[in-house]
Amino acid sequence: AKEYKAAGKDLKDPKVSQQYQMEASSDANDVAEEKLKSEMDIQMSDFRAAVDKHSRVPAVGQTLGMLQIKQQQELMAAGVPMM
Repeated sequence: AKEYKAAGKDLKDPKVSQQYQMEASSDANDVAEEKLKSEMDIQMSDFRAAVDKHSRVPAVGQTLGMLQIKQQQELMAAGVPMM
């Protein structure tokens, strides 16, 4: 977000905001995939399959929901409006 702002990009512009969110999520996915592989020897596809399989378990669903809320809060704190 700091780089976007330094480059004069307005994160309140829906097109800029969408571009930022796509880049940020791609970067986050790459980092997460590498950590899963290097620290736990788990492939992203296996992780996704486990999330899909267990997402209906109340505790897992609640945790996933809290993680999504945290992600939205971090984006808002960075100045990215929610769509």
